[in-house]
Amino acid sequence: MNDPFSESGGWCEPKCFSLDKNSCNTSINCEWMSGWCEPNITMAEDCWQYDNDEAKCNGTAPICAWEEAMFGGECNINFDILDENCWNHWDSVNCGLNSNCTWIIDPLSPNGGWCEDKKDSCWIYDGNETGCNSTTGCTWFDSEGLCENNCLAINDSGTCNANENCTWFTGWCHPAWEKEFFQDFKGEPIIIADESCSEISQSDQDICAIAVLDMPEHMGIGVGVRSLDNSSMCNGYKIFDEGTKEIYEGDGEDSARYVLYLDTDGRSDKGCDSSNGGQTGFEFKFGYKTTPAEKKLNKYKCANGKWETESEIEAVVMEKQNCFEVGGFAISIDRGSMFDLGDFDPTQDMRIYALTYNVSATSTSPTDTLGPAYYTPGSKGKKLEDCFGFQDMDGDGLNPDQDPDCKDIKKQGKAIKEKCFNGIDDDEDDLVDCNDTDCTFLPDCGGSLFDITCSGGDNTAPTINKRKVERFVDSAFVKFDSNEPTAGYVEFYYNDSTCGTLNKSVPDKGVIDSNTPKYRFKHKVPLNNFASTPTEQRLSMALQNGTTYYYKVKVVDPCNNSFVSGCLNFTTYGNLDDCGLKCEPVITLTYEDPDGDEFRDGTEVQFDFGDGYQKLGCGGLPYKRKYNESANIDAKFSNDNASNSWSLSFENMSAQGIIDPDKTSLNESDIIVNQTDNGTTYIGMDPDAWEDMDDEFQPDSITICLPGNLSSLWHCESLAKLTAGDCTDVTSYTLSSSYNETTNTTCFKVPADIGFSLYYGSETAGDNGVNGDNGDGSPGRSGGSGGGGGGVNVTTGVSKTQMWSLIEAGSKAEMTIDSEELSVTYVGISAKNTVQNAELTVAKVNSFSSAGASKVAPGSVFQYLKLTPSLISNDDITQVEIRFEISSSWITSNNINESTIALYRWANNKWNKLSTSLVQKGATHYTYKATSPGFSAFAVAGEALVVEAAPPITGETVAEEDVRDAEEEETSIMKFIPPIEFDNSVIIIAIILIVVALILVGGIYYKQHH
Repeated sequence: MNDPFSESGGWCEPKCFSLDKNSCNTSINCEWMSGWCEPNITMAEDCWQYDNDEAKCNGTAPICAWEEAMFGGECNINFDILDENCWNHWDSVNCGLNSNCTWIIDPLSPNGGWCEDKKDSCWIYDGNETGCNSTTGCTWFDSEGLCENNCLAINDSGTCNANENCTWFTGWCHPAWEKEFFQDFKGEPIIIADESCSEISQSDQDICAIAVLDMPEHMGIGVGVRSLDNSSMCNGYKIFDEGTKEIYEGDGEDSARYVLYLDTDGRSDKGCDSSNGGQTGFEFKFGYKTTPAEKKLNKYKCANGKWETESEIEAVVMEKQNCFEVGGFAISIDRGSMFDLGDFDPTQDMRIYALTYNVSATSTSPTDTLGPAYYTPGSKGKKLEDCFGFQDMDGDGLNPDQDPDCKDIKKQGKAIKEKCFNGIDDDEDDLVDCNDTDCTFLPDCGGSLFDITCSGGDNTAPTINKRKVERFVDSAFVKFDSNEPTAGYVEFYYNDSTCGTLNKSVPDKGVIDSNTPKYRFKHKVPLNNFASTPTEQRLSMALQNGTTYYYKVKVVDPCNNSFVSGCLNFTTYGNLDDCGLKCEPVITLTYEDPDGDEFRDGTEVQFDFGDGYQKLGCGGLPYKRKYNESANIDAKFSNDNASNSWSLSFENMSAQGIIDPDKTSLNESDIIVNQTDNGTTYIGMDPDAWEDMDDEFQPDSITICLPGNLSSLWHCESLAKLTAGDCTDVTSYTLSSSYNETTNTTCFKVPADIGFSLYYGSETAGDNGVNGDNGDGSPGRSGGSGGGGGGVNVTTGVSKTQMWSLIEAGSKAEMTIDSEELSVTYVGISAKNTVQNAELTVAKVNSFSSAGASKVAPGSVFQYLKLTPSLISNDDITQVEIRFEISSSWITSNNINESTIALYRWANNKWNKLSTSLVQKGATHYTYKATSPGFSAFAVAGEALVVEAAPPITGETVAEEDVRDAEEEETSIMKFIPPIEFDNSVIIIAIILIVVALILVGGIYYKQHH
């Protein structure tokens, strides 16, 4: 596999990983699974491998059976052995010849029906006691008038398991074949949509929620309703009342129909519509009808825009679980059967739409609906591969060295993430640098570390790229990376191997610390009862040595999409000897300083374990500390003897576990310290070296100490950007700053999430310190939380207030304003939580101030505003829609470019530009719309039109292409030529000397020739 950026020019990996679907399916060594072409090691016993080899095929009996074929023969699964022979008959005649089979009539099926095992179709004898009793495997339930499988009449596990056709699981006796659908039916289903359910009179049709339970081979989808007390589905079955905790037997007679629509290819522009016309683009439909006389599941696939019955979809409904555990209608669907029919793409988000009907109603008039809701397959309950181990841990049959989940880690030792400023699509997602979601939150890309909000249309759950558990004798440390900025948690279940009873949800530091971004790529969560651990993270008990503990990893993105792993575990070491180096880690961080360098020669590396900084041990040897003394340490590179002293400190690092010295040994070019031509000192770190160090230690913050009494800090993507003065003011991200008069240095502390390339400081707020151009200026940030108004003080004038007695979760509260003095005309609040007696005041701001921060919004300001809520907070909402008007006369008189007008929100001690669009352009007013992640102070502003000067007219015409080529060539050359400053007096003297020289030369020439 060629890779020009690899040291060796590429790498070696299983060929399957590089194949597309068509090529994969034609390779005997590969298999297409879950959107990947994988090595076929999990299918060593697959019958198809023995096609054209009758001896080997039969030698695998009873798994495989030989079938004669036109070109040599085929080896297929022996359906007779698997007791699924009825499914092999595609017509009623052959089906009827088998006494164990029955033909199910379905006029919508291409074959007019399908063949099914009698004992699995007992329901066809509902109301027919004679037919039921004469069918082997069926039992008549007299009180209900229903015919059910024999297994359902067995009430104890011993009798159930003694019957070869039955199996005991989930507390009930089931037909054996059902187990494959619900054998992993455990754990908590994930609710992906919910609503207040009290608006429908018939309680069993009043939808409350849609939930998903993701199982290894099947998908459970449930529609929760208000109550099943009166439902005919639960007649004769036990019902569990969640409110009273009572168990009683149902005797309801109400009929109902439940319908689920699934969009499984990620496209809404193709497929079939829902029956009520409310949604489009579905591939599969499941309808379940329950009456006192009948219970029936129908399965459909969309074909050419029409719904057709599809018997090959494997799905099952279990009324006992619906009544006792689910509290509604639930179905388990075999994903493989949908995949085989096509149009099922497991890499796409699944869109789910639920409806309920009265049995007598038309399909166009549902009683209740919910959705569409979105679910990312595999994001709930998925086992995680241990990419640093040697065994298959996620159950896909692939060891870590062959699993695509570990592909990047095996190649580079870490998950591949976009490097935001190199002009390369590093993670191969067709998005480069600031256009990639890996980078959009960075200040250099116009984002905000502390104010990451939901981007519209994001329905995809995040994923976990890497997980590592550092375990000790009485504690553990869980590190994990996500593919996008997320809030991270470890759900700790103590000794519950089923992960059913949660002991504590332990958050990452970003969730509890306002100086650490909540949404981040890297997470580290302690599992201990140490006094030094923050209370929010501390367990209620100490872990015991040699004991197995169970947990899940959870990440949540800003749009509230979540990923929850399957039940994972680790075992603490039995004693310190077994733990070895992990319990006494060797902590090393070295730097090979360049000889003779003005700034870096003599650089020292020091560590602080809580008692102040100290140099490396005797002879520069690394430290050896106990595991419980190496969780919160600091490291510093410094050179106080340089012509201008400087330092880089990395705080709150975790050195628990074995440290890779290759990643913590820095060469002379990995740390950058130098000056620009005008004397500005800059400090940086090679991005690759920073990534390695971050992988090993994961510091929470970085302190950058620069020479001089400085007031602003700037971040540059590269040296070229610094030379051009094209850098970003990140002063607003500083957690603290201080000036040391003795060393003449200013130290800025910033979150480590901001990353590395180059930093420098400036003495003047807003001055980039390189070429004198002014930035927007946002000096100073003293440990704010990164949300809301950031301590802004305002004096308001005219205002409008509105109160809502109730705002329900998922609804939109609206406020219309008609005021000549207020530019805001409409406010729409999208509620995440239900609130009562909420109030909002929209006011014009007469004066605006904020200590240590720029109070002037960018551009020309039309009006300052403030939205002040009462009994509703930013945590209760998803977003605020704000519409405002600007007079066309103001735009004209101020020469404003109408396309630049935007709404700015005050947060993190700076103005943040919001997504704004022009709604209407009228004769007297322009109307705009913007969305905000919360309430705060706001500014309506725009920028002046820029008029480009016409080029000078010459007597020569030059082709446009030649001009562009010449400009590009000049630009490319100038990138490598530093700016040169000239003194005018020097130029004048030089001109005089040239003139005198010409006169002398002319005189000598005249004398020689005359």
